[in-house]
Amino acid sequence: MTEIVKQNKGDPQDKVKEAYNSSMAQDFSEIKKLGKEMKAAKTGSELQKANLTSDPIQYNDKTVEELISTLVVKFDDICSKLTVGITIAGEKDDQSTAGMFEAIRTSLENYKGMLKTYLVEVS
Repeated sequence: MTEIVKQNKGDPQDKVKEAYNSSMAQDFSEIKKLGKEMKAAKTGSELQKANLTSDPIQYNDKTVEELISTLVVKFDDICSKLTVGITIAGEKDDQSTAGMFEAIRTSLENYKGMLKTYLVEVS
């Protein structure tokens, strides 16, 4: 039975296997899309002028404490948005979504508390 499914060209698993075949683009429309993205991307000199780097490490001049403080602020923002989502889900009587948002918020608040504790201990 599994051999028949694997041979079926319409099998969704075939598309997944094709999607993860290490190529940059799957078809011509994706190539065009990537081309537009590359055209809009900033050059190295443009990034330098904007005080950015071309790699993800853009916080080399920040201390660990500054990075953690930034993370705490971002966690606060996310928790606030989750609180709004919980309220909306409650109004829509969507307890599953409200519960999921509450669990995520609780987890983030726990991490935020640990990060704040770290900041107090190192200062």
